[in-house]
Amino acid sequence: MNIKNIILVAKSECKRWIINPRLITIFVIFIPVRELVIVPMILAASEINQPLEIFEPCIAVLNQGLLVILFAVIYFILIAKFPTMDGNLMLYIFRMGRKNWFIGEIVFQLCSSFLYCLIIVLVNIFQTVSVSFAANGWSVVVTDYDKLSDGTLGIHMDSIITPKLFFQMTPYKAFILSFLFFWIFIMICSMFLMLGCMYGKKLHCYILLFIQMVVGYCLCEFAKAYMWFLPFSHILLSMHYQDYLREYVFPPEVSMCILFLLLMVELVAGYRRVNKVSIDMIGGSVLP
Repeated sequence: MNIKNIILVAKSECKRWIINPRLITIFVIFIPVRELVIVPMILAASEINQPLEIFEPCIAVLNQGLLVILFAVIYFILIAKFPTMDGNLMLYIFRMGRKNWFIGEIVFQLCSSFLYCLIIVLVNIFQTVSVSFAANGWSVVVTDYDKLSDGTLGIHMDSIITPKLFFQMTPYKAFILSFLFFWIFIMICSMFLMLGCMYGKKLHCYILLFIQMVVGYCLCEFAKAYMWFLPFSHILLSMHYQDYLREYVFPPEVSMCILFLLLMVELVAGYRRVNKVSIDMIGGSVLP
């Protein structure tokens, strides 16, 4: 293992990812996010003349199943051409070493997925920072708006941030857990696509990931017990708690362990596969 080569691979992929014109598609997703979450929260805060807690919009976004699917799909589009496949791939892997190349790609996925999550957080905070405060306590807007409002705006705050969250934990804890769940989920998905690339089945992996997310979302909507068999169900923090009692439907710590274990299995499988696969078989491009 050569640390220098690993860093060179990761750095090269990160540069290509940052200058990729598809990166602009990140901001497309913020149009529905603004209409479904940000604007209603700002209007609610204005109506009762109370500020929001600065992380509440991020918590709301990362616990809306449909928005999480859209964010994940956008990330899949952004990494569709990675790992980079060109005419120099064989020579490149030979120079760097198979294991170094693979680990470098994992480091790239780690960095790009974290940056992607960070962009989501910063954009949401930026839109509400003028009407927000920073403290480890829920705002009156989230906890009491539905009781204080006369209903003229038609906003239902409990459908934006469910009581399952603000009755169970502080906003800082909710934000950190929601962020980690989403980050590890897209890492699992990107690693799954990496495996598909090494088996020449990347398109099939995209289809399986999309089906898994849609089925998981539907099961969450109907709160079916067997939703916990799918990774997507574990990343929605609000699904782990009952409405009012401080009791788990499914412990979030266990969900985190399950997701981390799944990621480790993928990493080990990929690390073992990279030594055996023919370089000519690596591929499976999805987007031109």
